[in-house]
Amino acid sequence: MVIIDEDRIKQAIEIAVNTTSLKALASLPEMDEMELVNIYDNLNPTGDSLKMVLFNVERGTYCEEIEAYMRYHPALKEAEIVFFNELDYGLLRTGNINTAAELSKRLQMNYVFGIEFMELTIGYKNNLIAYGKNKEAFHGNAIMSRHKLYDPMILRLPLVYDWFNDKQKRFGTRIALFAKTMIYDKEIGLICTHLENRVSPEEREV
Repeated sequence: MVIIDEDRIKQAIEIAVNTTSLKALASLPEMDEMELVNIYDNLNPTGDSLKMVLFNVERGTYCEEIEAYMRYHPALKEAEIVFFNELDYGLLRTGNINTAAELSKRLQMNYVFGIEFMELTIGYKNNLIAYGKNKEAFHGNAIMSRHKLYDPMILRLPLVYDWFNDKQKRFGTRIALFAKTMIYDKEIGLICTHLENRVSPEEREV
């Protein structure tokens, strides 16, 4: 994924201040890019079931521990598909690495990553001041699969909470991330969502 130029980010901030954060988001088309990596070619699973896992990994801070959990927990170790929420991509708070790529390598799974937000602050939660710079500064979701993924797509969900006005400033919205794969010689559609946690259950239904 590309690093968005600092001048364009400053221009987008001005747009958000003077109009809306959605108009600022529209000025950054790179935010709708996806990263698709297919380097593993596993055989079709055996048996008559398919295990899928949804895992919120809170920025991907603890990749080594996540790997151990996925490899050895009896309920998780045979998962063919994993939907990961909250992965950092080039953020100082997680070492400026691509945490989706790191988990993909550790778990030997293909992946597609989609951007929810560009983070405009450096730190996290109650510590938003840190020394250094973000790289790409993206935060998003990923679908990982032991089988090849194709036809990825992002759908931005309605803005029900504007993170640009939060102390943890961000551009973006929650997303639905789509992809397809072939398992048991059948095409399977996959959707990874991460709904807004700053609103009521009724607002999430929007």
